Amino acid sequence: MRNAYSDLLDIDMDSLSDDFIKNEENLELMKQAAEGSEEAYQKLQEAAGKDILAQIGLDTSQYDENLRAI
Repeated sequence: MRNAYSDLLDIDMDSLSDDFIKNEENLELMKQAAEGSEEAYQKLQEAAGKDILAQIGLDTSQYDENLRAI
């Protein structure tokens, strides 16, 4: 499944979280996009972008703790 998302979205397959891969809405969007729906493809791209950003985002509570420790 990870390879299918990777191929469809043209991104590295390790970029997406397990939650993204298993999400029922994303699975439905992938099906629709594979059938030619541009709208579904755009929504899937947006969801993938948000997932990737969430994975690299800072946890501000940890950031504050680390800042206080300095």
